[in-house]
Amino acid sequence: MVSVGLKQLTAIYAALFFLLFLWLGLTEPGAELLHWLHGQRGLDKVGHFLVMGIFSLLLNLSLSATRVRVGPVSILAGTLIVMAISVVEELAQNLFRERVFSLIDLAADLAGAYCFGLLAAYLVARRQQLPTRNA
Repeated sequence: MVSVGLKQLTAIYAALFFLLFLWLGLTEPGAELLHWLHGQRGLDKVGHFLVMGIFSLLLNLSLSATRVRVGPVSILAGTLIVMAISVVEELAQNLFRERVFSLIDLAADLAGAYCFGLLAAYLVARRQQLPTRNA
């Protein structure tokens, strides 16, 4: 039997979540769902916040909330990755006639990645403080 640790399982969930994100953006059913969400007042922004936030949470948990330095700033590696993906994804919308770049969508993406990244850092720190059980 293969033993999968929590970090590996979280990494698998992060990868699956990213594939879901790609499915939403690249398939007709995904596009229909996104079109419906855009029609719901405010729900689109909540969706951006939650999707990138959950992706950031999973990625940061799988990376044990590892931090990297960007100039004078220390930032969670998973959050930085999700933020970069968010910027590229939003800018890439300019390449498609049926898609529209939105600075507000990008702000919701970045806020979700940051906030859920903080949650991941808290959860990792909390887990490290818990006493280990002897088996």
